[in-house]
Amino acid sequence: MIKKLTERHSETLKKAGEAAQKINTEFRKSTATAIITAFGLLAALSWQSTIRIYIDFFINRLHLPQDPALYNLYASILITLVSVFAIMLVTRWAGKTNT
Repeated sequence: MIKKLTERHSETLKKAGEAAQKINTEFRKSTATAIITAFGLLAALSWQSTIRIYIDFFINRLHLPQDPALYNLYASILITLVSVFAIMLVTRWAGKTNT
């Protein structure tokens, strides 16, 4: 009877250890994702003024109205188009295999 209890206890401890290891792994993955996202946001914010300069250039070059509301609309459309294109490129790159 004691042997049976010891086996059950040992099995329970083994399962608990495996669960703890799984939680640790998921925690590390989530933390790494959060840190990478933070660096991505930092990079995006650092590009903000450069993007605004180029948007100003295109708005002036195309003789578009410089109303602040329209300016933000133009900026949003341009940034969205560039972002979608970049996401497509990165997704295609990430899907490639080395064969």
